[in-house]
Amino acid sequence: DVSVQLKKTQRKIDKLQSDIRSKQSMLANKNFTERAPVEIVDAEKTKLTDMQAQIIKLEAIKNGLR
Repeated sequence: DVSVQLKKTQRKIDKLQSDIRSKQSMLANKNFTERAPVEIVDAEKTKLTDMQAQIIKLEAIKNGLR
């Protein structure tokens, strides 16, 4: 059912947006970025980029379902 799939996709988007806000907050925290090992900071930046790409894909799927 299209409406069920739209709701599932929107829930995934909402979760990712929440996770993105959390990562952005973490990366905006100078205490974290200055104290954490460079590898950890880079990994978090990569995760953020991946989540942003996932949202773009999910938005495209959602728009295709409408």
